[in-house]
Amino acid sequence: MPNNDWLKHRHNAIHMTIRDVDCDHFDVEDYMARLHEMDVTVFSFFCGGYVTTYPSDLPEQRISPWLGDDDLTHRLVDTAHRYGIKALAMIDLGQLPKEAGDMHPDWCARDEHGQKRIIEDRLYATCPNSSFRLEFTREMVREIVQRYDVDAIKFGGASYGFGGTVCHCDRCREQYAAYSHGKSLPQKRDWSDPNWVEYFHWQNAKTLETVRKLSDFVKELSPNMPVLGNATAFGDPHWTMSSPLDMERIIDLQDILQVEVQERHKAESHPTPWQSPTFAAETANFMSHATDKPVFVVASYFLAWPWRRIAMPYAEQKAYLAQIVANGGSPMVNLSGGPMKVHEDQRGFRAISEIYQFSYAHREYLWGDHSAARIALLYSQDTLTEYGRDDAMERYVEHIRGMELAMNEAHIPYDILSVRQFRSDMAQQYDVILLANMAVLTDEQAEQIRGFADLGGSVIATYETSLYRSDASIRDNFLLHDLFGADYLAHDRVDRLDPQVTAMAYQELDTANQDIFAPLNAHFEGTSLLPAYGRYLRTKVHINSCKALTYGPAMQVFPEGFAYPLSEGRHDASIVARKHPGGGSIIYFTGEPDRAYWLTRALDFRQQLLNAIAFCEHRSRPLLMDAPKTVLATLREKDGHHMVHLINSTGGDRYFDTFIPVFSINMQVFDPDAVYFKATCLSDGRKLELTHNNGYAQVTLDKLTDYEVIRFE
Repeated sequence: MPNNDWLKHRHNAIHMTIRDVDCDHFDVEDYMARLHEMDVTVFSFFCGGYVTTYPSDLPEQRISPWLGDDDLTHRLVDTAHRYGIKALAMIDLGQLPKEAGDMHPDWCARDEHGQKRIIEDRLYATCPNSSFRLEFTREMVREIVQRYDVDAIKFGGASYGFGGTVCHCDRCREQYAAYSHGKSLPQKRDWSDPNWVEYFHWQNAKTLETVRKLSDFVKELSPNMPVLGNATAFGDPHWTMSSPLDMERIIDLQDILQVEVQERHKAESHPTPWQSPTFAAETANFMSHATDKPVFVVASYFLAWPWRRIAMPYAEQKAYLAQIVANGGSPMVNLSGGPMKVHEDQRGFRAISEIYQFSYAHREYLWGDHSAARIALLYSQDTLTEYGRDDAMERYVEHIRGMELAMNEAHIPYDILSVRQFRSDMAQQYDVILLANMAVLTDEQAEQIRGFADLGGSVIATYETSLYRSDASIRDNFLLHDLFGADYLAHDRVDRLDPQVTAMAYQELDTANQDIFAPLNAHFEGTSLLPAYGRYLRTKVHINSCKALTYGPAMQVFPEGFAYPLSEGRHDASIVARKHPGGGSIIYFTGEPDRAYWLTRALDFRQQLLNAIAFCEHRSRPLLMDAPKTVLATLREKDGHHMVHLINSTGGDRYFDTFIPVFSINMQVFDPDAVYFKATCLSDGRKLELTHNNGYAQVTLDKLTDYEVIRFE
């Protein structure tokens, strides 16, 4: 029975994808010694499945041809424990060795022609509902836990979910027919087809059923054995939607959470856009607030994708891993290509060593801390899946990322919370909640948001927030129309002209406006126009609300001699603002300034979002910083002490390979009672001169090279 005290704190982890060839003369002693030197505390490895690293007695497992008479699993587990490292045995249930698939054809996923789905010549795709996953897995787990003193069982790779395809086997056909009252499996992914929508919900339910069953297998055989799987959060909507995965539901069925942030750029035959450079921070932030259980955030050692033998550049890897530590997660690096001793590209280990050794050396301060933010960005899984669907990145995630980017660049601490977990009494903790195009809201969730405002909290919302039901059907009005102080009338575009004409549009400022909402137009001196972008909703503004900004008429761009409006336009509201009787403020953007900032980087959109946040805060901001926007900052707290994490991403374009030092960073931590008397750089123990100014403890860091934590005590 494993001792699970290790689950009570964070870790530094390595996952090793052991290839067949790695089993040949694997120098376990050298490998574990290297991990120990790097302060790795958890090691995860391929154990069973299509690459089995021990002499299994189960004929369906494919033992590595390079294993010979060796028992690599035994040597890895025993040596890891001797170095004080936890060993997690991984099984990948998404692929099936060809020999096993030929022995058990009912274990294989089927295409629309009834043929086995082939991943490559030696592997079949498994049916998610097959007895391989839902029965035979028990025998695989039994063999491992009875033979080896492993510290957890991990279901890795594509063990959870459907992988984006429809399995047309008889079992799936029968089970879906029973679920859907006789419907046939859909032939293609088509959200306009009600049958596909119902099939998606069936997939979701079956995925959760699989997660529950796999966990039960482990607990039946070893009740105290921790279980974890492999998944992703909302930042990778393609994977989330294809499997499909609902991390908030999976949390309850596992002892440990593992989420991937590996994808950075796909340089394959059809290159795809860069993933957000703060993907790791976003995921760690969200997951660390979704659960108190350990959260492992998996980053790739290699260039993802496709060069799995080439290490990430030092600077980018260090900044990426630092984001995980700075946001409450446990970093786990996915290493493939063999043990470090024989890996072709040694350049990536320096960054891992530096972050892991720093984190471990200061674990007294960093492990077990929590966020000290007073702003919460709410996330809705239903908006992602039911409203966003296959366009979830464009329809929803880009709105979230525009909010994140604006706050990151302004060094504003914030938490990412699930709307399912949000409660009105969080007004004691948060001043402001942000609803970035949260299109789908339930009645209960809306009531919690109203209650938050009643208790003095402020709310900032954008675009179609609360306009859709859980089945993605549009409402006649915003569910939160009473809170917004506006009624929905119609959808529109700011550049509404003849489609053949390239148009431009602007928001119009009222420079004479000196009422209480004037701060919403702060920092726009010298202009009466702001850019307008994309879609917006025409609204009827309530009598107790204010049109803080309006959309002017669209005009053509070229030829410039004709670039002027031909009508006065409707002057629809761009921002609707009101003071709430509870004491807070309500700001509703009828358009999409969050997504506009993410896509265009036009600074006026950022300033509008920052103005709204500043207007809504009713307490002093917990952290003030004077630093370039490329410095990422988080504010953490433990035992009454604050830590400011600073990550220097001033390295240019991805992949960024150089840290450009930043000088004279002034930071102020809210300290109204002047209790802080010392500020220390954790990297080298230097004491910074600390002064008090207007309720803040203030220090200046002379130079930031890459990653630093300032501890106020």
